[in-house]
Amino acid sequence: MAPLSQPSLSPQGCLVLMAAEGLFLLVLQFDTKHFSDFAARKMCHSLSGLMMLFLPPQYILCRLYVYAVVIVGLVMTWQLVPALPKWRFGDYGDIGITVYLIIVGFWFYSEYPVAVLAPIFFADPSGAVIGKWASRNLPEYVPWLRVLLALLKGLRVVSFVGPLLLLTLG
Repeated sequence: MAPLSQPSLSPQGCLVLMAAEGLFLLVLQFDTKHFSDFAARKMCHSLSGLMMLFLPPQYILCRLYVYAVVIVGLVMTWQLVPALPKWRFGDYGDIGITVYLIIVGFWFYSEYPVAVLAPIFFADPSGAVIGKWASRNLPEYVPWLRVLLALLKGLRVVSFVGPLLLLTLG
C-alpha cells in the first residue's frame, strides 16, 4: 500500500496559508451579519480543515501554528481566560470543538499524514448541513429516508476509524 502523500508547500506558502486561516477565523467569529452561528461553525470546521490539509506537519512552523490554534481554541471554548471571548458558534465546554482540536493537535504532534483527517474535516459538517436540511424538508412519513440518513452518518464514523486503524496497526 502506498503511503499517503502530503502536499508540498514552501515555508512561505505555509505562512500565507496561516495568515489566511487566522483572518478567516476572525471573520467567522465576528461577522454575525453574513454568517449564522450554524453556518460559521460548519465553515470553520470544514474550511479550517481544508487549510490544514496543506500544512505539512513535518515543518516545526506548521506544528507550532496548529498548537497555537488548538490552545487558543480550547481556551476560548472553556473560557479559561475571561478576557478572550468564547466562540460565538460553540457552547461553554463544547465537546465537539474540544475533541476536534485535540485530534488535530495530536495528529500534527505525531506528524501523521493529515489527509487521514479529511473525513472529520468534511463528512461531519456536511452531514450536519444535510441533516438540518432533511429535518426541515423531508416529510416525517418517509421513514426510509431518515434511515438512509442515519446510515450515512454511521459511514462517517467508519470512514474515519478505518484509516486510523490502518495507520496505527498497519
